[in-house]
Parts: sequence; structure tokens; C-alpha cells
Amino acid sequence: MRAIGGGFGIGLVVAVAAGGLVSCGDDNSPMTSPVGPTAKAGQGSLGSAVPASNASRSADSLPELRRAFGALANAYPDSQDVNMASSALAIVQSGTGPAATFVGKQHAAGVFDSHAGATTFATLFVRSSGTYSAAVMEKNTNGGSALVATNNANGGAGFFNTRGGGTAVQALAEGTGVAIIGDQFGASGDASRFYIASTSNPGTVVRATTNGRGRAGYFEVKNSTYGSEAMRIISNGPGSTMYVQRLSSGAGSAAVIQSTSFQATGAALLVNSAGTGFAAAINAAGAGGGLKITTAGGPGLQVVGGAKNAVVATSSGARALYSEEATEVWFTDYGFGRLTSGRSRVTLDRTFAETVALDRAYHVFLQSYGDAELVVRNRSATGFDVVRRDGLEDAEFSYRIVARRRGFERTRLGRAPWADTVVRSTRGLR
Repeated sequence: MRAIGGGFGIGLVVAVAAGGLVSCGDDNSPMTSPVGPTAKAGQGSLGSAVPASNASRSADSLPELRRAFGALANAYPDSQDVNMASSALAIVQSGTGPAATFVGKQHAAGVFDSHAGATTFATLFVRSSGTYSAAVMEKNTNGGSALVATNNANGGAGFFNTRGGGTAVQALAEGTGVAIIGDQFGASGDASRFYIASTSNPGTVVRATTNGRGRAGYFEVKNSTYGSEAMRIISNGPGSTMYVQRLSSGAGSAAVIQSTSFQATGAALLVNSAGTGFAAAINAAGAGGGLKITTAGGPGLQVVGGAKNAVVATSSGARALYSEEATEVWFTDYGFGRLTSGRSRVTLDRTFAETVALDRAYHVFLQSYGDAELVVRNRSATGFDVVRRDGLEDAEFSYRIVARRRGFERTRLGRAPWADTVVRSTRGLR
């Protein structure tokens, strides 16, 4: 059926009683009669086909309604051209059945075409005054879509608006398919965009929740040559730009950031701060540690432009105590001893001995706490001797052992070319 309107009236009104709309394929229906000439609204047999009183007829008038449909079929076989300000086609259903059923076995079941030009009239307007949906579209065969919206101009292909408390768009997939897919095949433009316009709205722009076993969100950049960030988060307000919280117990992490390419030279995590606060703050509110760094042999922690220190409480406030730096990778151990008859054998701690390269020379620094001059002799992988040269034979002493870390015996003043620019700027060099 094709209905074209452009005037000030209703071109065709069909009032359907409780018995429902008569099927066009009924063998007993006169609507199967041969197609007659096309008629204009207000001409032909329309006046006698559907009297005004037919809009309120009951099911008892069904035979007469069948005859009326037969007259309509002859008068208006497939086209109606009216010149009125109201509908070209109006169907009223007073019963519980559908107001109209359109079936197309070879082509479209219905075509709605608007030539309104620059006016704001919709080509198709669907309204429901009840509690059910205004429109339901269902497809029972494989292939194709239940609804396809295409706009060949610059406007949108679909617009959904809710003025109450309902949802503007709700997509439900009860099978294994995807509920919503947004594809952008143009040279520019976003695949999706969500926006809250009201400055007083406390709601969330995008909320993703899953009750299954998969992820609540997944972002991936496929373009390996010109791709940008997989996710960019910007906050212009006083709140946090990103907040990650893990509510369940167990060994899982609140966030995992991973760079899996062995050829990648960039950082897996880069944090920049242009303000006066910390670039990163790590707080362990429970009994856990603050920061853990694991590498496969590369640098574990490198600080540029600052010092490594511990912060402790004092009577004058928190104070920073700084780390002692060295040109090589050294491990150190401290201890106390006492001479017996002018000698003492110091045995290295077995655990400490496993961490250092004792096949190389190591340092032993002595401090006597009595009137005695002490020397170190017979250094080995298990310990060393402290011998009195002069003074008391039972003097107390302390020692400090400094040995190279195992696996880093040849490391000395390693280069850090990635920091050359930063170091020069902090020292005022060019």
C-alpha cells in the first residue's frame, strides 16, 4: 500500500470492529476482486463504502464491513493521493487485534515516503497511548536485520528521545550475538559518543556491568602504524581522572598494565604531572607493602633529578633520610665481635653469602671499642680473622662487610641515555 498525503483532511479512514481487520487473502472476501480504477479522496464509491457511522460498528456488522472493504478495494486498489492537512490513511481498531497487517511476499510490505521538503513533518510517526511499546519489529528468519535505518543526507539515521524516567535506547541480546555494535566506516567521525549536558546531573556517562565471566570493558587499537591511545581519560574538575577499585578478596590486582612486545622501547606506564603534587602516590592502607618492582635483570629503580630517601617522624616533624649511592652494586653487612687472646674468627652469615660474589675480593672495615690496634687477615668465602697488632687482647670491635652483588660483578656506572635530556636540564647544561 502506498499513501501520499499533502492536504487538509483524512483521505482514507478504516474503522475496524472487534472482529479484526479482514485479510486481503480471504477467498470469501470481495477484496480479491480485480483492481479497479484509481480514485481521488471524496470521489468514486468512498462515500458509500465506509459511512461515518462504520467507525463505531460492532462485530455484528462484520458482513457489511466485508462488503465495504470490497468497495474500497475497487475504489482504491493501491494508491491514494489526497490534498488535505490530515492523514492520507487512518485505521482505527476498537478490538483486541491489530489495527493493520501488511505482508509483502516479494518486496517491501509498506513504503512510507515524505516529500515535505524543508518542513518538520516525520515520514513515519508511531505513538502509543497505552502501556505497551509504540512499535515492535520482529524478524523470524536468519540473515538481515529487523530494523535498518539509513540516512543518505547529513542528518542522523536514528533519534531516540525519552522525556520521562524511561530508557531512550535498550538493546537486548538473548542469544550468543552482540547487543550493540557501533561501526564507523568513514574517513573521520566517532563510532560512538555519550554526553551528559546538564551540569547538575550526578549520573555516569558510561556504565558497563557484567554478571558473567568476561570483562566489563575491552578497548583495542588495531592500527599498528598510526594508532593512538586505546583509552584517553580527561578530567577538568577537581575529582580524580581515574578511580580503580577492587572489591573482591584474593590475589588479583586492582589494575594490570602490561607491555607484551619485546621490541617496545616505551614505558608500560608513564605518569606526568605539571603541578606541584606527586606524579604518583602509592598508599598501602592495610598490612601490605607500598611498591614492588620486578625485572629480568634490568634496572629496578632509577631516579632522575631527585634523591632516594626514607621519611621518618621526629620531634621536629617528618624528616627525610637519604640513601648512600655507589659506583658499583654493593651489598653490605654489619656485626660486632670481641677478641679472645688477641684473635677472633668472624664467620659470614650464610644467607648473606648467597647474595654476594665471594670469589672476588670484598671489603672489611673495623672499628675498635678498646685500646687496641686491629687488622684483618685470611679473608675467604666463609669468613675472616681479626687480629690484635697492639693493645688490649680482649678488645670489643665492630665490622662492616661490603661485597659485590652476585650477578652484577662487572656493573659500574651504567649508562642511562634515556635520561640525558632531563639530567642536562636539571644541571643547567646543554
